[in-house]
Amino acid sequence: MKKVMLDAMLRRLRTEHELTQEQIAKRFDLSFSAYSLYETGKREPPLAFVIRLADYYNVSLDYMTGRVDAPKDFSKEKVRLEKDAAAAKIMSEALFLKENSPEDYKKAVDYFDYVYQTVRLHQDDDDDDAGKADK
Repeated sequence: MKKVMLDAMLRRLRTEHELTQEQIAKRFDLSFSAYSLYETGKREPPLAFVIRLADYYNVSLDYMTGRVDAPKDFSKEKVRLEKDAAAAKIMSEALFLKENSPEDYKKAVDYFDYVYQTVRLHQDDDDDDAGKADK
């Protein structure tokens, strides 16, 4: 693995996405000169900014800093995490129901059970279809 400097990676990602320095600066509410200094290596960007860029370009921080050679697509992982967060919120609300309205809590649990079983059935169907396609 070759060493990649952050300034070169910023330039590479920007040009691969056919963006100008001005567009990136505006997108992240920076002055053109501040962003330009990051790309020329005359100034090191704050970590929070590098993280925001990694999210924007959908690559890992390891790729941005040259620790790995290939970018990883995090879009599926991001969707999964968003679904997990939504499920956690729903469950916390269900626990509130358990304490305040046992009847409503039972209805919520029954609904979650139904959704879970339905999702599992669809996943099993998808797995069966994938297995048939492999043959």
